Amino acid sequence: MSHRVMKNGLRLAAALLLVVAVPAAAGAEDEVLAPHLPTEVNAPGTWSGEEGLDGPLAAIGLAERSRTDGLTGRRQSREMFGVSADDGRSQWLDLPGVDEDTRPLARRFALSPDGRWIGWSRIADARAAVGRAALEGWSVMDTVTGQVRRLRPPTQAPTAENKSHLAFSGDSRHLVARYDTASRTGAVAHELTAWDVRTGASTVLESTRTSVPRLGSAPSGVVWIRGGTVHRQDPGAGEKQSFALPGSVRDASWAPDDKAFAYLSASTADGPPQLRAGRTIGKARGRAVPLDVEPGRLAGWRDDDEVVVGHAEDRVEEVDVVTKKVRGIDLAGQVSPLERPILARGLWEEPLKAPVVPGGTDDPRFVLYGIAGGLVALLALGGAFSRRRPRSS
Repeated sequence: MSHRVMKNGLRLAAALLLVVAVPAAAGAEDEVLAPHLPTEVNAPGTWSGEEGLDGPLAAIGLAERSRTDGLTGRRQSREMFGVSADDGRSQWLDLPGVDEDTRPLARRFALSPDGRWIGWSRIADARAAVGRAALEGWSVMDTVTGQVRRLRPPTQAPTAENKSHLAFSGDSRHLVARYDTASRTGAVAHELTAWDVRTGASTVLESTRTSVPRLGSAPSGVVWIRGGTVHRQDPGAGEKQSFALPGSVRDASWAPDDKAFAYLSASTADGPPQLRAGRTIGKARGRAVPLDVEPGRLAGWRDDDEVVVGHAEDRVEEVDVVTKKVRGIDLAGQVSPLERPILARGLWEEPLKAPVVPGGTDDPRFVLYGIAGGLVALLALGGAFSRRRPRSS
């Protein structure tokens, strides 16, 4: 094979590699937007190598990640990812002390309404069976600075991690944990505690041996539900308000600026829930809003009139609490997470924007295999051509 043919083949291979490496949209100016939710929630491509935090997040989730193992091997693992609240780009997250392979996303993680803070439970033995692992405490991370604060229960140590449930206050100021504690005599108490995410100061909102409370939401303070009573308290002020509602209440939420109220309730503890909403708690009590599907949760508010009702893994309904008009929104993305992602509920108040298309969906070795194969073919073709060319006398 001639030196010239080999040189031309290498030049062509280098040109192909340059075309692959340079993005088609290079040089385009990025549009500056307020933090928002994407129109679809994508996990990173399974082969994506993008990692880290770039600021507030619109969502967090779990997905399968693939890494190369030698020339042809593949290693897979469950890993956390975050969706940027700026452009909808998905990146892998590294949270200290988190073993995603052994724990579900629900109840163990929380994302603040403004997307700035991530909270998670710290497990003493991550490999223990669910329900038997001891809960050491909690951690909260600032997505802007990357700093992590470790939190401990202010009273007795908590028991099994599956009894814990995390959420944030509506103003993103406090991480709230519902958990069980056990005394030396074995008596179990259900505690509800709020920690200031900036200072770590804790406030025990409730400690009781009756039923486990559910967590609700409001623009400020902490909301929790026990049976048919909704409680609301600002951890800093200490004053608690209680509102009795008919039926078994599953979820409750106040609109921005407290201008409307919605809740999910059932006539019995195990009956199907129904949405009730109105401008005030009094008006919401007797005002059922019919839906074609069974509501599962109150995901947030679009504005003072429209509450977002979730009922599936990736679909929600916008419900006008005044007119009762309903509009469905499908958040399913091109690359699906393993479980329903956790969204920054406060960002529902902003217009949804289309996200960046996820990359890393293909094995990165395919490109190299293609270039290598093309180079071999070109060299072989060049060699054949040089052999056929007649020699000059």
